[in-house]
Amino acid sequence: MTGNGTETPGSDAVGADADGKFAYDYIIRNGVVADYLVDVLGSTGVPLASTSFTDSGNFVQNLGTASALGLIITTSITILPVTGTVTPGNSIIVGFVGSNVNTGVICSDSKGNLPTTDVTRVAPNGIVSICSTHGIPAAKVLVAGIDTITVTFAAGGSSRSVSASEFSGLAAIGTIDRTQSAALNPGSTNSPSSGVTATTSQADEILFGAIWFSGTNAATFTAGSGACTGSPTGT
Repeated sequence: MTGNGTETPGSDAVGADADGKFAYDYIIRNGVVADYLVDVLGSTGVPLASTSFTDSGNFVQNLGTASALGLIITTSITILPVTGTVTPGNSIIVGFVGSNVNTGVICSDSKGNLPTTDVTRVAPNGIVSICSTHGIPAAKVLVAGIDTITVTFAAGGSSRSVSASEFSGLAAIGTIDRTQSAALNPGSTNSPSSGVTATTSQADEILFGAIWFSGTNAATFTAGSGACTGSPTGT
């Protein structure tokens, strides 16, 4: 297919310099995760050279975190500013947790990408939300040290945390496989489990989660910290 991203059958004409050298940018539409084989054909249709590459879903970088703990009631929290510059076409996923927060979570950024809220789970005294935006155009990429990401919510929260990360190779339209809470009794382990999750269907998938903490005593929640493990080991 041609490299214009429309999947039109055919070949691309590429100009070469006096030494026969050339370069070509191949456009891959958002959400296409596959292996690619490229043949350079001569005038008779015989391959003169070949190469291959893979486009897959990958974590690129964390764009920043923000946490606040105190008695001051607010209705928003902002990553100010982001710590990395986003690559055009990539995705941003935001995880947010807040105590004493009701529904109505909205994620936004200073370039107007307006991430969608994929899932919101309300606990007795708090909320967990995940937002995402995909296929960010070149005119709206977030720039390190300049742009910001903000989460607003309907009711004020005394404790809130947000973490945003950039990924490549994700589909523009995704599905939430499963949400799971892991309530803990006083004095129990600090390693909650999601329980049995949905079966993954592709070799390259992103699993993204957010954890909300509820306790009788004030505690500091550090966004983006901790570790997740799978069972069996290595998954």
